[in-house]
Amino acid sequence: MKRSKLLTVLLLMLTSLALAQSAPSGQQSSSGAQAGTPPAPGVRAGQRAQRHEQMQAMCKEHIEAMKADVQKMHSAFDKMKANVASISNADEKARWQANIDMWQTMVDHHDQMLKHMEDAQAKGMGCGMMMGGMGMGGGMSPMKPAPTGPAETKPQ
Repeated sequence: MKRSKLLTVLLLMLTSLALAQSAPSGQQSSSGAQAGTPPAPGVRAGQRAQRHEQMQAMCKEHIEAMKADVQKMHSAFDKMKANVASISNADEKARWQANIDMWQTMVDHHDQMLKHMEDAQAKGMGCGMMMGGMGMGGGMSPMKPAPTGPAETKPQ
């Protein structure tokens, strides 16, 4: 008999807790409106402006980090090219030259991406809006490949 009373009491407590959580409260949200009601248009505009500023700041930080990464890539790539120039074995030099060619493509790509990010930031589009200009469904034309210089002959 004691178990059935305990189960009944527990069931009533759980039911009342569930109802308390689902019942609308009269508390106000941070925007000043009651929970469940949309904020006033002026409040929404202010929130959008604040969010835009935050996104612009995050985009600027992302661009600065990418600039630092690109500078590191250029430095390491320059060292790699200098090392390949000193290789005397033709087969080994050809293997390393293939590496150089691949890394040249990667460095050029990162340079181009950084330029697009800086251009988008300057136009006030931000990093998220910039994705539309890269063939991701936005109104700008897709990104064009970086121009390549004259073909270099590989040492043999």
